[in-house]
Amino acid sequence: MRKRLFPCVFLLAATLLCVALPSTSYPLSSAIPTEFTVSPDGTATVRVSVVSSVGYVRDCRIDTRDDGLYLTFYSTYGLNNPNGARDTFTISLPAECDRIFTYGGGHSYYPVYQKHTEAEEWQQV
Repeated sequence: MRKRLFPCVFLLAATLLCVALPSTSYPLSSAIPTEFTVSPDGTATVRVSVVSSVGYVRDCRIDTRDDGLYLTFYSTYGLNNPNGARDTFTISLPAECDRIFTYGGGHSYYPVYQKHTEAEEWQQV
């Protein structure tokens, strides 16, 4: 009985892994920044929400380019797993940065915040 049970359990676990792994840790196009607070020390706190009914944010990748910061938020492991989920991220703002973009799907980014140089304050686009 044990000789038959082990291969069945192994096959079931391997099948579940093959289904679950491709659906994990992908860039979320449905994650949007909802709050943005800038500290005097040059860091910003970004609070993120997911607008779709499925998904949690696990990580944020920040790319610095000539025209601003590009934020890409990644899903948690699993289909709708809250383990390891975060909704607040602290990012470092370079002095020359005046725009922040977020991932919108299809390898495109759209602006979410812009710094007005004369007032030295950030506003949502």
